[in-house]
Amino acid sequence: MYERHFGITGPPFQLSPDPSFYFDGSQHRAALAVLRQAFSRELPFVVLSGEIGAGKTTVLNTWLAECRSAGTTVAQITNTQLDAAELQCAIAAAFGLDASHAQPHEAANALRRCFHDLKGRPAVLAIDEAQNLDPSALQGLVQLAQVAAEEKAGLRIVLAGQPELRGHVTEGALPELDALVQQHYHLGPLDAGQTREYIEHRLRKVGWTGVPAFDAFAFEEIHELTGGIPRRINVLANRLLLGQFLNHTERIDRRAVSAIAQALDAEIGDGTVTLESPRETSTETPERVARGSLLVLASGRSDYIKAVALMHATDKQPDLPPSVAVGLSDSTPWQLNLDHRLYLGWTQRLVALAHDTATPSQEVEASFEGLVQQCQPSAVLVFDGDALSHRCAIVAVRHGVPVVHVGADAQTLDERNDPQSARAAISQLASLRFDCQHADAAGRFVQRQPSHAVGSLLVDALYLAWEVAKRNANLAGRPLASGKLVDERRGYGVVALRQLPLHGGEPLRPGVLALLREVSRDLPLVWPMRHDTMLIAHKSGLARTLEGDRIARIEELGYVNYVRLMRGATCVLTDSADVMEEAAALAVPCLSLGVRHVSHAGAGGWLPAIEVDGNAKAATRAVWQILFRGADEVELPDDWDGEAGERIAKHLAAWLGSAAMERPQPPTLRHALHMPAGDGDTRDT
Repeated sequence: MYERHFGITGPPFQLSPDPSFYFDGSQHRAALAVLRQAFSRELPFVVLSGEIGAGKTTVLNTWLAECRSAGTTVAQITNTQLDAAELQCAIAAAFGLDASHAQPHEAANALRRCFHDLKGRPAVLAIDEAQNLDPSALQGLVQLAQVAAEEKAGLRIVLAGQPELRGHVTEGALPELDALVQQHYHLGPLDAGQTREYIEHRLRKVGWTGVPAFDAFAFEEIHELTGGIPRRINVLANRLLLGQFLNHTERIDRRAVSAIAQALDAEIGDGTVTLESPRETSTETPERVARGSLLVLASGRSDYIKAVALMHATDKQPDLPPSVAVGLSDSTPWQLNLDHRLYLGWTQRLVALAHDTATPSQEVEASFEGLVQQCQPSAVLVFDGDALSHRCAIVAVRHGVPVVHVGADAQTLDERNDPQSARAAISQLASLRFDCQHADAAGRFVQRQPSHAVGSLLVDALYLAWEVAKRNANLAGRPLASGKLVDERRGYGVVALRQLPLHGGEPLRPGVLALLREVSRDLPLVWPMRHDTMLIAHKSGLARTLEGDRIARIEELGYVNYVRLMRGATCVLTDSADVMEEAAALAVPCLSLGVRHVSHAGAGGWLPAIEVDGNAKAATRAVWQILFRGADEVELPDDWDGEAGERIAKHLAAWLGSAAMERPQPPTLRHALHMPAGDGDTRDT
């Protein structure tokens, strides 16, 4: 949101690797030169290592883009939590071969034919995060290189990964791999001078003309705080620009850098700038998941939050096996909530099966099946209703693993009596079910099985978030939004909308944009957005459309700061049923932009919300009513008391204990193999 203020064309410090922002520093230039020489030398392997966030992926993607432009065949692997057989099938798929149902020997034969058809032309296989490959997978790559040599294909295999990768290659039990490495290059941190060059380079890429201005001491402080690691620099510099925008200043000095670093520390918990990437440091590998664990599936923002609350409750139930979160969607929400994990004393409690929002569902599903086979879980716990979660539930049942459905009752009126919804399909598969809505409002699915009423896990998550905030007394009592984001008399509203579409399509439902702009005339709005959503907003023209309106787009927040933002808001505008529940629990007035909750007061329930859909005039009237009357009294259901997770854990312990001998077999797949109609992917809501 600060781009217009500083006269730049886009966000300069995004965290995702982008070849267009490639920094031609001395080390990165040398690393790129090593890759460019790959075909001028005979041996097939090149190893690129570096600290987390040093820029390995950006350098690699820059070279791969050059290779594609030159007509070189390129295959790229980013999921390295695979054994030798799975890796071979993944490589076949990366080369464009049909390997969706292939056996390892079929994939090997297909790759041999592919190399033969290349007729000596160059090809590249690039494997990122290669430090996670086990010895059998590395041995498989040696054999693959030998097959390519036999077929006279010019294959080069680039292994990129963290510093331990070099040890796996040169000091491991595979001397034959070490003998095939033509070059190894290690990317280290930037020095103080290069840190300044890096920051100015990224600013110039978006049209920077000197505003904001950095003094020399600011660059020194940034280097000291980040250790010269580009990813850490991006985190700190992005917050610097946002902070200076909110403070209406255009100069960044050492004091400003120090203040922002302290704010980040308060938000995340222990020196944010020096923390490693959570995706790379807080995730389990499937091999480390204990046999018989409870697998808690997370397929979207609310799922990750509910998973933390539920796992916290199961940890306190001594009769239950350990629980592990399984990320089916981009794990950004897990990363953003590091403060929760530090508060709970957790380290590695997530198996991330999706690398980003573009990870194909089929790849996630295949990885989940491998995890189930690996650890043979006691049960798979699924939240609510989601198409990908439904497919993974089918996988669990196929392998004889019972499915536990949390949120088996309908959440919206549209799905309440819809037997084709994903929620209904998961409910039919489940061996144990828990209801989270008010009993009188939720209704029943067709052919619905008995469930236990336990209350809302989102309320548990709100209680937990506030406990984390209270660890720092000043943080709990201090409003998050300030300065330009707040009208002194009227406050601010929060916009909480689903993820914008990744590929084409209208970015917002008809009428919503006009509604937001109209409301912002009376009440400034704060719109937390995921980073990739911000990029979509720029590409779609939405960001330009919003220029001049009082709608501040900010980076997505961790749940503690999200709760603080919501708690201090005048109202919230949303198209998410989960957000409606959060707003009700926080006693914040809510404007519903099309979502029809089963407990909506207008549908005979208790949940207060004003349904405005896309009607700008209705929204304006609703805002003025809220400004004059304030929030209505909200009487939550008795079981929305912050103890839903405890009730689930007790039921689950009794069920697993007694059902070991008597538990009925999981439902058959006869009625569940058909994907529900309208299975829109809600992983990013």
